[in-house]
Amino acid sequence: MRVALLSFPLVLLGCVDDTPETLTVVVEANRARAQADQARLAEMQRAVDEARGELVRTREDLTVLREKLVAAGVMSVDEAKKLEEKERALAAREAALPASQRGASPAAPGLTRADVEALLSAQETRLASLIAAVPVAESAPAVGKATKEEVEALLAELARDRDARGLHVSDMPRGRELLASAEAQLRRGRTDEALATARALSDETARVKVDIDFVKKKYARASGLLPTLGPGLRDQAKALLGEVPPHITAGNTLAASRALTAVLALAE
Repeated sequence: MRVALLSFPLVLLGCVDDTPETLTVVVEANRARAQADQARLAEMQRAVDEARGELVRTREDLTVLREKLVAAGVMSVDEAKKLEEKERALAAREAALPASQRGASPAAPGLTRADVEALLSAQETRLASLIAAVPVAESAPAVGKATKEEVEALLAELARDRDARGLHVSDMPRGRELLASAEAQLRRGRTDEALATARALSDETARVKVDIDFVKKKYARASGLLPTLGPGLRDQAKALLGEVPPHITAGNTLAASRALTAVLALAE
């Protein structure tokens, strides 16, 4: 019996195949499984990184869009706050995504493909709801080609404004240039350019302030034109220039500017 018991472990040891060839096969199999696990984890991590990047881009796009809509005055404060809340929700979702697992042990627990697909599906649902929540600027006019009548109406309005304020087109730094350009562009049918030029003239006109300093500079400019006028026109210009000092004394800069505009008109 004792001989039998002693021989039993020897029988068991004899059943184990520990040849170098067998050990090599086992090691290679383990290495292949480890590499497959590592590749699977790397693929899932790339999907998570892509999902995170898409969330970041979407949140940034929403922030830019909200700021533009607020600046354009087509979004109310309440609507802006709601969109900000959605942005914060996106940021929270972004922070909740699993951190990068590069370099982790292949045996460590990670995301499954189902986890990644669930994250992407949830992201698509959020994007759809955010797009639907962005208000549409219903009052924004459709962009189209400017009409000849539109440009002519603006130029006529600017002429009336100059008359009402006693201004000459040369009172604006680029007044003559802008008016001539707008009229030339209009004749060539380039109505969009003509409208933009007319609006630039409107901006310059609005910035002119008819005060004492303005009248003094305009007086110097108008009186400097006397040598260029013929005898008859020169007398008219002198008479108009003579009206300016009493107007300035009375504080009536508008009347003074109108008299000087008449002098400038004589020199045209």
